[in-house]
Amino acid sequence: MAVLLVAPARSLAQNKLDNSKRELKAESSPSSSMSSRSSSPDDDSDSGSFFVEEILWPAIEYTVWAVGKYGLIGDYNNEDHLYNGLTRYPYEYDEAGNYLRAVDTVRRYVFRIDVSDKYLHTTGFMYGNQLDVKVRPHEAFYLKMGYRHLFEKNQATGKTNDLAITDFSFAYDRVRTERFNLGWSIGYTHVFSGVNKGGINLGLSAEYFMRRRISFLGAAQWAWVNSQPIRNLELETRWHRKNFFIGAGYENIKIASSKFNFMTLGGGLSF
Repeated sequence: MAVLLVAPARSLAQNKLDNSKRELKAESSPSSSMSSRSSSPDDDSDSGSFFVEEILWPAIEYTVWAVGKYGLIGDYNNEDHLYNGLTRYPYEYDEAGNYLRAVDTVRRYVFRIDVSDKYLHTTGFMYGNQLDVKVRPHEAFYLKMGYRHLFEKNQATGKTNDLAITDFSFAYDRVRTERFNLGWSIGYTHVFSGVNKGGINLGLSAEYFMRRRISFLGAAQWAWVNSQPIRNLELETRWHRKNFFIGAGYENIKIASSKFNFMTLGGGLSF
């Protein structure tokens, strides 16, 4: 009886990837509110029109402009760290991580590529791999490409299910100090493995560099594919040596309604 009770629950727990794929492929039904639109007579008064056109819209436009300029891009007239230069690799100089103060060295142009790969493992019968590439043609922004492939073995059937997800993003480092950098990204996420659907993604990332060539990385990304969420949170500790590093950490991934927790181990190279 114990075997009969445990086996179905165990089998169900080992089909989370299949559940995620089914939810991502499901056709979303049109909202009923869209089909039944209510029409109202155009009886706005002149005072209401004046408020919208002369007060409300200018206030919205100024707010969007201010948030975009000072919140997302930065004030180059008053924030000296925005002029910091990109290093050829983290800890090229002992006192700095990814960025070095412009006054400390001759300003130079650096084109840099960062490649990292890590193995994802969790208890049970799930594992995966994650490959990330960052192309940095400029000190402030870079192009980010990621490929994540998850596998799940079903012990009841012996079949291994898989799910592959790729990301393409434009990223900008909003804060660029010697010991800390903080940035955001926006891009596109595509799901393979029979789903073949994609959607927009938004992300945040930060890294703090200690004095013993050890850094702490945190990153989060939110994507929406076929009205279903794909979210991942990464926490990692890295030890740097010349232009490469080794790292270990934790990653939480949510695909549709299923959640996965992984321990990670990997490394990377800058050139």
